[in-house]
Amino acid sequence: MIKLSYTDEQKLIFDEIIRPTNPVLTIKATAGSSKSHSLVAAITRYKQIYPYTSVRYIVFGKMASDEAKREFGTNAIVSTLHSYAYHKVIRQYSLGTVKSFLTWRDIPKSIRLPFGKDSEILNLIEEYCKSEYKSLEAYSTALKLVDSNADLRLFPFAKRILNAMAQGSMPVTHSFYLKLFHILVMTGTIQLDHEDRLLVDEFQDMSGMALDIINAIPADQKVFVGDSNQSIFSFLNLKDGFSFYPNAKVLNLSKSFRVSHYYAPAIQQFLRDHLEPNAVFEGMDYPTNVRPVTKAYLTRTNASLIGKMIELNKAGTPYHLSSKTKIKDMFKFPLAIIYAKPAFDQKDPELKHLQHDIDDWGSLSATKREEVSLIKYLKEANINDQKITSAINLVLNFDRQDIIDAHKHAETHKNEVCDLQLMTAHTSKGTTRDIIELDEDLNESIKDLLDKRPTKLTTEERSELCLYFVAITRHRHELINAKHLKDI
Repeated sequence: MIKLSYTDEQKLIFDEIIRPTNPVLTIKATAGSSKSHSLVAAITRYKQIYPYTSVRYIVFGKMASDEAKREFGTNAIVSTLHSYAYHKVIRQYSLGTVKSFLTWRDIPKSIRLPFGKDSEILNLIEEYCKSEYKSLEAYSTALKLVDSNADLRLFPFAKRILNAMAQGSMPVTHSFYLKLFHILVMTGTIQLDHEDRLLVDEFQDMSGMALDIINAIPADQKVFVGDSNQSIFSFLNLKDGFSFYPNAKVLNLSKSFRVSHYYAPAIQQFLRDHLEPNAVFEGMDYPTNVRPVTKAYLTRTNASLIGKMIELNKAGTPYHLSSKTKIKDMFKFPLAIIYAKPAFDQKDPELKHLQHDIDDWGSLSATKREEVSLIKYLKEANINDQKITSAINLVLNFDRQDIIDAHKHAETHKNEVCDLQLMTAHTSKGTTRDIIELDEDLNESIKDLLDKRPTKLTTEERSELCLYFVAITRHRHELINAKHLKDI
């Protein structure tokens, strides 16, 4: 058994939480640095000295919340932002039943909507509820600036549905009660309880709404934990929370208790070359006689993941899909292309742009359609859309029936018990396996960025490099096909 002792960096964090020198502490915790264990140890020491103080820890995701509850025990109140909001608004304001999503059946008959616009209006409400805006009017103004095609005539109908949810006369969504909580907190209608210590995880990926709520929680000390080099969700319009606290006390957790010291120098060099010039990344000393067993295969895109599934299906090789894998989303674009037909009444808002292109192709003359196939037309029309392009390449490179069969059996692979797991690099965050193998699409995704200085990167480009860093720090013992690591 490997015996772990606390590092000097961890001890500094323990001291700062017990005797703060700044009301805000930011902890930059690199991949595999045992941040949760460090926080548990820090709060345990704090509560031994001050047993009657209040500690709240906000995490993101139910699985992370359940795990943290077990680790902290009674030393901290652990919750997601949604569960925090739920207890503050659902019962007090007598809201209706909570549902994951709404359909036309949930809308009261007294609210008459334009024919065929139900899904668009409900999607508009969902997007508003996830936004940082505190009123529907402010959201409509902002939307008009970025989307000239936005149908502003739908907003009055959206407002009626929002009012019905607020009055408890129809079911509500998780995103709605979080938005209501956001508004009530920011207007001062809800006064949040004071906390002696407030801890927040994954602070590098925060929504504007989450930042508003966290800023409003009164606390003697706020402790924000995360790693800007693992900020991989720029496509969700998330913000780096650390940038909003330039005067915070900054401490580090730079030793990875996951990654073998054999790879650590190359990973540190990757960080310094492409993300953070002064980065420190130390590895773990493992016994030399350890036999690697578990393995994960990581891809950049869902299309590459499906391609690997087909390859393993044909070889009869068992594999496991992560429980976080959303099969419907993974196969959405490939199946939409396989079953594409003009004039189809597409209800999915994510596929409406694709359906528009399919309809355009369908409006061409028969002669023109013979010259330009639907697949070629879609590829040329969406050359800069990575999701559609990767789905088209999948359909071109594999037999369509193999893709359909992979979708048909995908759900069963979530229950497959074996040592090989397939997942995208995005869903791998928080994962540890003995062996990690990268799909070639991860290497391809950053090859044109390697000559750019970190200060010259766009937000999206930096996010791609961060994703690569996440992918190359999931393993304990062996890393395969990480072509952009030097001198391993």
